[in-house]
Amino acid sequence: MNFDEFALFEEQFSLPQGEVVAVGAQAKLRDVQIFDPEFSGFMDVTVTVRKIALSLAERLHLGPIELEARREEIFQVVGKTRLSILNNRVHGANLTLLLWSMLYDRVLRPMLFSLPAEKAHNLTMAQLKALQGNALGRALLRAWAGPIASQPVHAMGLRFAHPVGLAAGLDKNAEAVRGFFALGFSHVEVGTLTPRPQPGNPMPRLFRLPSDQAIINRMGFNNRGAESAADRLAERDPAWGIVGGNVGKNKDTPNDRAEEDYILAMQALAGKVDYYTVNISSPNTPGLRDLQHEAALKTLLDSVSAENKRTQPIPLAVKMAPDLTKEEVQNMARMAATCGFQGIIATNTTIDRAGLRTPTQAVSAMGAGGLSGRPLAQRSTRVIEWVREAVGDHLSVIGVGGVFTAQDVLDKRNAGADLVQVYTGFVYQGPGMVGQLQTAWKND
Repeated sequence: MNFDEFALFEEQFSLPQGEVVAVGAQAKLRDVQIFDPEFSGFMDVTVTVRKIALSLAERLHLGPIELEARREEIFQVVGKTRLSILNNRVHGANLTLLLWSMLYDRVLRPMLFSLPAEKAHNLTMAQLKALQGNALGRALLRAWAGPIASQPVHAMGLRFAHPVGLAAGLDKNAEAVRGFFALGFSHVEVGTLTPRPQPGNPMPRLFRLPSDQAIINRMGFNNRGAESAADRLAERDPAWGIVGGNVGKNKDTPNDRAEEDYILAMQALAGKVDYYTVNISSPNTPGLRDLQHEAALKTLLDSVSAENKRTQPIPLAVKMAPDLTKEEVQNMARMAATCGFQGIIATNTTIDRAGLRTPTQAVSAMGAGGLSGRPLAQRSTRVIEWVREAVGDHLSVIGVGGVFTAQDVLDKRNAGADLVQVYTGFVYQGPGMVGQLQTAWKND
C-alpha cells in the first residue's frame, strides 16, 4: 500500500468525531454514577456499547447476515457483563473496564481478526487517530483502559509514571502517541524510523498465529521518515508521558555506512523524543543483524554516542535480538555500557519457529519474518537475566517479548527488568491489559 492509498484508507475508516465519540463520553459519565444495587441507567451504557460495536461492524462492510450475527454477539456480551456485575457487585470505576474488556474479547477482536492483519492494524490506527483528536475521544480511551495507578519508576535517568510501555512497531510514524497515552501506557516507543521514507517489504508481510498468541512480521521498516515523525511529535506535551525514538538504517544503505543513517534519524528527532533506541536486531532488513558483531557494533555505538553528546544528550538504548548466545548478549551489553549507553531493550523478534502449535505447513506458507508473542516469553526473559548478570546496575533493562499476564510481568521483573513493553499482547488482550499489568508489578 503506497501513501496515497493509505490516505484513502484512512478517510474510509476513520470514526466520526461526533455521534459515536459523544455517546462514548456519555457512557463514561453514566458509568461513574452507577453505584446502586439495581444499577439504574445500566441500559444506557449498553446502548452505547451496541452503537459503537455496530458502527465498527458496518465500517468493516459486513453483510446483513454477518452484521446480524455480530449484533447478537453484542447483546450476549452485554447480558453476560450485566450478570457478572450483579453477581460480583462491581461498582463505578470497574464497570467500564469489565464491559469493554468483554466487548473486545467477544466482538471487536473477532471483527478485526476477520480482516488481513495489516488492514486491521491500519484500521485500528485510524480509529485511534480519530479518537485522540478531541477531549471526548480521549475520555473514551481512558475509560476503556480503566484505572491506572501512580507507580513511578526511574530508569535510564528518566522518570516513568509506571513500568508498562508500548513497544516500537505499533506506532511506526508517531501518529497516535496521544491516543496510546490515553490508553494508559507510561511510555510509547515510535518507529522504527529511518532517515528517508521507505515502503518496506512487499505485502503480505504481517500474519497472526492465534493458537500460539503470536505474530510473524517482515514489515521491513516501512515508515514515512524520521522528519515526518518529528513534525507530528512537535505538538507533543511532555506531560503525556515518555516517548522513545527507535531508529534504524534504510534498506539500501550499506552496513559500512550504517552509522550515517542512525545519526541522521537522531538529528531529525532531536528535541522531540526522550530517549533513542538503536535497532540493530530486526530480522527483516537484510544484513542488519550483522551490526551486532563486535567490530561493527563498536563503530556504530561509538558514533551514535558521540553524536548524542554533541547535541543535547538524552538516554541511549540498544535493542538486541533474542537469537544470540549468552556470550554474545553479555559482550554486547558490556560494550553498550562502555560506549555510554544507558539501556538495553531485550528483545526484538525471533527467527526461531520451534515449538509452535500452528501447523508447520501454515507457518512455512507465511514465510520469513520475526516471531513475537507468547512463544518469545521465556527466551526474552533469559536474555534479561544474561544482561543483568553482565552489567549489574550499570544499565537499565526494558523487557519485551511475550508479555500477556501479570505473571509475565513478574517473570521479567524478577529476571532484572526495570520496565516492560508490550506489542503482541496488546493485540490479543486489548486496552484493559495495561492497568492489570502495572498493578501486578505494584502489588507483588
